[in-house]
Amino acid sequence: MHFSINPTSKLLDTPGFATRASLLPMANDLAMALNNSFAPKWNPGGQFMVTIDAVCPAGATPVELSDDDSVPGAIAYHISDRGFTKIMVQMPTHPNLSVAISHEMFETVCNWFGNLYCQGPWKSMVWHEVCDPVESNSFLVGGSQISNFVTPFWF
Repeated sequence: MHFSINPTSKLLDTPGFATRASLLPMANDLAMALNNSFAPKWNPGGQFMVTIDAVCPAGATPVELSDDDSVPGAIAYHISDRGFTKIMVQMPTHPNLSVAISHEMFETVCNWFGNLYCQGPWKSMVWHEVCDPVESNSFLVGGSQISNFVTPFWF
């Protein structure tokens, strides 16, 4: 699966915001986290690739970094629109970009359309969102903080 991080040109011109070149190490860390930490637990099959692109390549899942605040209260979310999934991260409001992106990437892999729910550990119905139960925790991969996630056994 290929995730393509697309920062808007407006954000790249924002003082204090990262450049495409400075986002590259984070993209490599995200790919390592997906392949070496997440995939062995969830077994989604295949290899993950994370790139920084001005335009999302065909077949890739777009990760848009924007200052769009069209979902009140949300700083990051994943949505399905016309058969493909898009991850939005509102910047520069999120204090840790790699945590927000990894959170939404992990949840996209496990709940592509954002419509799955199941019986949780307390016999109640819960959304199949793999990072939400532990979203205040993260771990370090390379130089990037990565969102923690639960394993399939949590559900």
